[in-house]
Amino acid sequence: MRSKFLFFCLFLFGMLTACKDTKWVDVPAGTPPEGSVVGKPGDNEEPDEPDQTEKSFINCSYIRGDFFEINRISGASMGACNDLIYLTARPYADGDLTFDLPVNDAELTGASYMSSYEGRNGVVKFDGAGKMNGGDGLLHSPDGAYKKFTFGTYLYITEWVDGAYLFNKVNNNSTIISFQLGATEGILRFTIGNSTTTVVNDNLKSGAWHYVAITYSGGKAKLYVDTNNIPTEFTGSLPAEIPNTRADFFLGEKLKGYLDETFVSSLEVGTLGRNPISFDTDIWNNTKTLAYWKYDDSAQLGKDSHTWVIRLEQIRATLNGQVGDRKLRLGIAGGEWLKMVSNETARTNFANNVKNVLDKYNMDGVDLDFEWAYSPSELTNYSKAIVKLRGVLGKNVFFTVSLHPVSYKITSEAIAAVDFISFQCYGPQAALFSFERFKSDGQTAVEYGIPQNKLVMGVPFYGTTGTAGEQVAYCDLINKGNLTNTSVDEWMYNGKNYTFNSQNTIRQKTQYVCENGFGGIMSWDLATDVDVTNDKSLLKVVKEEFDYYANPAVE
Repeated sequence: MRSKFLFFCLFLFGMLTACKDTKWVDVPAGTPPEGSVVGKPGDNEEPDEPDQTEKSFINCSYIRGDFFEINRISGASMGACNDLIYLTARPYADGDLTFDLPVNDAELTGASYMSSYEGRNGVVKFDGAGKMNGGDGLLHSPDGAYKKFTFGTYLYITEWVDGAYLFNKVNNNSTIISFQLGATEGILRFTIGNSTTTVVNDNLKSGAWHYVAITYSGGKAKLYVDTNNIPTEFTGSLPAEIPNTRADFFLGEKLKGYLDETFVSSLEVGTLGRNPISFDTDIWNNTKTLAYWKYDDSAQLGKDSHTWVIRLEQIRATLNGQVGDRKLRLGIAGGEWLKMVSNETARTNFANNVKNVLDKYNMDGVDLDFEWAYSPSELTNYSKAIVKLRGVLGKNVFFTVSLHPVSYKITSEAIAAVDFISFQCYGPQAALFSFERFKSDGQTAVEYGIPQNKLVMGVPFYGTTGTAGEQVAYCDLINKGNLTNTSVDEWMYNGKNYTFNSQNTIRQKTQYVCENGFGGIMSWDLATDVDVTNDKSLLKVVKEEFDYYANPAVE
């Protein structure tokens, strides 16, 4: 608590110095927030100059859905930010969008809802002539081919039909991937491209419910049946990855029987061989479940119960009641973005798709985190995509891009098109984490032509050894690495020395942003910090400095 005496001393100091440009005065040690600086100028005497007490800053951070779902990101941490980016979308080369959890709501033909059957509630019945189309969002990706997955379902076969599909993907009459019943009971076939393997399990018979799962990883496939967690391997040779072909994912074609609680995962999840459909929030991230059809809703029989949109609703529910105004925006990263931005038709399609998503789901804007364009032609193409997107979105939609000191030279038209540019002043090299490099990178961007008040400076909530792939979350340094000193920027963890930003360094960087007219702070990311209610939180430091700079009289 700052005492009245302290305020009097600061006021007296300001009067004695008679310098209206003075922004910061050191606070005695122990005055909260620890290490803070005060003395920001209040009302200016000159009538033509703005009142600097009205200055506000962007406090922006990212939400990754998997970590939100396992409770690594709290409502309090999200509420501490005034700009949140839900990072979930990726572009295809043609400008279409996909999501980390695509909405695989299925269309069913010749299949029907059953409220119950043989002890299971909410199931779908197939009569041999029907099928279920789960859409084109499964087992292919703009980020590359799948090398592993798991498919699981409860299955009741009323009549064993040779060639009946549990699932299949076909492109121009050529099989991409399929899983189907074999010639006689207990035999199953699994095909990728032109390669077919088989397996026999005598426990799999008609006339009873069975849990059936198949896992695939790097050319090897295994079958799990019922509660036996010991798999049976398919015999035969398979390719090391699934053809990365975009095509619809069908279920139940030619099948005579019932399905319940069907899911597809992007991992080889052998532990799901035993009663797997008991998902709760502490294992969703571990299972990477891409689609989950429960068949419990007769009005929406093909509803996918695990999608990015459901996560969006959960994020909004968690934010409900948090104090203050904030934006919740769509984050787009990765995918085939380099191909997309190089083609005018694809850029237009991309822009229209982004606008449709923002309108449909009532999001406050969009952020592009395309890493990274290096050549002049790539930067020019990226700039064209930025300008096109602004033209389609209109001037009132909040639109930003995230750049890095190794790749930031977009055109002046692109700079003018965005509301701000967040600058990733960290990694992958450890040398990029320092305060001096932070200042240098910011100045370089300003000298290039990015307006200072449009530059939101990025800070890391993680550490690195400087070697690719060797990063650690700040929260792990605290919770697992026994980090107690909040003023050191290096720490030994699991036998390796990690460079990161301490609370002191984050405070120093935030103060620099406030003092020098930058737009704010972007952090990567909420899941890698400890909760903002924790005294060791990095986000807590950012918020303290912004709050105090905006209103230093608040105690």
